[in-house]
Amino acid sequence: MKLVYIIHGYKASADHHWFGWLKNELGKRNITAIILSMPNSENPLKDEWVSYLQKNIIIGRNTFIVAHSLGCIATLLFINKTNAKIGGFIGVSGFDEKLKGMPDLDNFIDNDIVYEKIIANVSKRIVFASPEDYIVPFQLSEKLAKDIKAPLISVPNAGHFMADDGYVSFPELLKEIKKIIE
Repeated sequence: MKLVYIIHGYKASADHHWFGWLKNELGKRNITAIILSMPNSENPLKDEWVSYLQKNIIIGRNTFIVAHSLGCIATLLFINKTNAKIGGFIGVSGFDEKLKGMPDLDNFIDNDIVYEKIIANVSKRIVFASPEDYIVPFQLSEKLAKDIKAPLISVPNAGHFMADDGYVSFPELLKEIKKIIE
């Protein structure tokens, strides 16, 4: 059985953006999807988020994780702590460096991430980014893609892939998930 976890970002919840749409679309294809409600998303703490992922994600080769923004770095920190292999990771507007003007998120930046371990333990990796992202600069998502040796899919005019940017559905993401799961 294929299992997809959807991890939201800073100040978001399971009900935001394209997360519910993706869960429903995957369900139509008999793929189980779980949207995790990350704790304290208004004032997130790295250890709290990583611990939450450790307690709530069933690791295995049929496990796939789709993460948005801060959820990406939390997921990478989680993967870095485990020796288990997972089927895939798709990061949307991900980053692994400090964001200007967002010091609340600095506690997530961990220079101890061993990218080789992530590459070895995650068989398929993809990063989505938009050149018009006004929260996570495109260059940071591009760097993340290089760090984890993942293809970068650039989506013009997508902003930060939030509902305010028109992202209540995300067909390009669904297409890529289907490719890596099959």
